[in-house]
Amino acid sequence: MAEAPGPDERIVLGWLGAVHGLRGAFRFFPETDFPERLRAGRAVSLVPAAGGPALATRIERAQPMGARLWLLSVRGVDSPAVAQPFVGGSVCVAAADLPPLPPGQFYHHQLVGLTVLDASGATVGRLAEVQAAPANDIYVVRRPDGRQVLVPAVRVAVAAIDLASGVVRLADLPGLLD
Repeated sequence: MAEAPGPDERIVLGWLGAVHGLRGAFRFFPETDFPERLRAGRAVSLVPAAGGPALATRIERAQPMGARLWLLSVRGVDSPAVAQPFVGGSVCVAAADLPPLPPGQFYHHQLVGLTVLDASGATVGRLAEVQAAPANDIYVVRRPDGRQVLVPAVRVAVAAIDLASGVVRLADLPGLLD
């Protein structure tokens, strides 16, 4: 069963691109299905790409600039020189600060580590990663022999997810595990 993240564990909301303008704003690429949660005043941490201490701050402004590109300004980052160490880094929130999801929806970190079963209940492997894709997420399942299987995260392929039991049950779909 996957372990729940500790309250201090960081969950990535997205990635910081180039500095935009002279006031230290960033081009921001969200990794969240809920970019509307990037509201002014929200507590976040900026994690530098090269490592080092994170900057605990708050969002001042988050504005969409395109389908997958936002403009992000945070408190305390007010010039390109201050922003530069964070370019290529991430914007995170504490796991404890994530709002609950509606029934049947899951955060990616909740799924990683779950045991994956086929339709008959036999173990296929462990869910190693959730990859975001334009049409639907992809579950990367690592088999016991080390091989990987890619499973589309759609109802026709995934019959059930039970966090309490720590399992993902796949549907009986010919060719799914080939």
